[in-house]
Amino acid sequence: RGTSADVDQILSLINDEKLEEALALATQSLKKSDWNLYELEGAAEALGDDESIYEEEEERLANSELRWTRIYLLLKLGQDKEARRELKRYLRWPDYCQHLDEAKALKKAMK
Repeated sequence: RGTSADVDQILSLINDEKLEEALALATQSLKKSDWNLYELEGAAEALGDDESIYEEEEERLANSELRWTRIYLLLKLGQDKEARRELKRYLRWPDYCQHLDEAKALKKAMK
């Protein structure tokens, strides 16, 4: 699905301080990942097989990491309102949030 390659490229752009480009790629990658999740959710429910469930979980983890990276970029670029919306979406699936404690602290600080 290419999501991890996208994350690597986004992190490279961040390291090069190309935040606008990183945000654009993160946004594009997240849309693609959201679509993949939409398709996988239906397949996992319909098929109920281990492979579909595994694919959905992997995509959800990648999606969560992309969303967290996008939140970081939005904050760095001063787009707090959009960051708040993304944070809310990020926290919808706490089982997949690798940065759950940080996210909860950020949500509290942004009120």
